Amino acid sequence: APDDMLGSMAAFPIPDGKPGDVASVFGDPLQDALFDQFRIEVPVVPWPQPPKRLIRISAQLYNVEGEYVKLAEALSQLL
Repeated sequence: APDDMLGSMAAFPIPDGKPGDVASVFGDPLQDALFDQFRIEVPVVPWPQPPKRLIRISAQLYNVEGEYVKLAEALSQLL
């Protein structure tokens, strides 16, 4: 995207969901696991359609680098 379209949000492809995964109130089981096990709230959304999916982060002033490191470590454990 051009620089003038870049903002504080970004979406990244992550490995496909598993066949038969049942979405919960949050949506994707990975999103539930991130919250339940690590207290990380981040959307995991199907894109363009299941089993393909994205994780979306928002880099705002209230976030610190250590939170992104924690997310990366959690994802490496769960994926």
